[in-house]
Amino acid sequence: MLTLEQVAKDLQEKLSDFEDPRFEANQLLSHVLDKSLAIIIAYPDVAVTKEQVLRLQTLASKRKNGVPLAYLLHEKGFYDLTFMVNEDTLIPRPETERIVERVLEYRNDKLDFLDIGTGAGAIALSVANQRPGWSVTATDICERALGVAKINAEKNSIKNITFLKSDLFSTLGGLSFDIIASNPPYIDLNDPEVETDVRRYEPNKALFSPNEGLWHLTQIIVQSKQYLKPNAMLILEHGYQQDEHVRKLLSEHGYLNPTTIADYAGKPRATYGLWAGRKK
Repeated sequence: MLTLEQVAKDLQEKLSDFEDPRFEANQLLSHVLDKSLAIIIAYPDVAVTKEQVLRLQTLASKRKNGVPLAYLLHEKGFYDLTFMVNEDTLIPRPETERIVERVLEYRNDKLDFLDIGTGAGAIALSVANQRPGWSVTATDICERALGVAKINAEKNSIKNITFLKSDLFSTLGGLSFDIIASNPPYIDLNDPEVETDVRRYEPNKALFSPNEGLWHLTQIIVQSKQYLKPNAMLILEHGYQQDEHVRKLLSEHGYLNPTTIADYAGKPRATYGLWAGRKK
């Protein structure tokens, strides 16, 4: 029977093409052995069964072929929660946390909040967890993605949220909101910067949008006006080269003070505006 140290060394060799093979190996070991990273690092003489070795080798092969680590682990940390993820949902990314941070600047006891295209529920559940007095609605066009988001709500014991299957606003009727947020598809179909593994494994419908990546952003800006209360905020994630377009669209459609915020890398990543409560 092999020790954890021996297996870890073998995994690191298999994953040597990655920037941090040790990190990759330790994540797989923690997942398969069901032990914390602290235990993995502190106890190198722990025995690893033959079945566990075979499973680790299978996962390492998939990872080497480009399958995202989050899909292999079936989870991803975001803001202050851990989310189940699978191939039906985008993998939550740190840059999207900037939307959550901006939304949480609102400290009202009660607000109506909407997340359009919730995926695994990262934005909606992070907000609901921090603002238990708010009424949170999360929509997605994909029934399977909504299923994952519901599991994440249960897993994190979050109750103040309603999930609806909806193509943008198609099933929201006469509802209105104090804040609408979305991380919609915004990548140009022909964008050469998209990593091959992202294009290959993550749900393309959640990534790519027509009209140079602006179609969904435009539709949300136009349609949100029917669902925002006066002086309510619309905040949208977008590509780092789309901020000027989004600010212009917001201004053209009657939103006040369009403002862009940067992600943790300093790139323009989300833009918000306040709905004036009038038609234009």
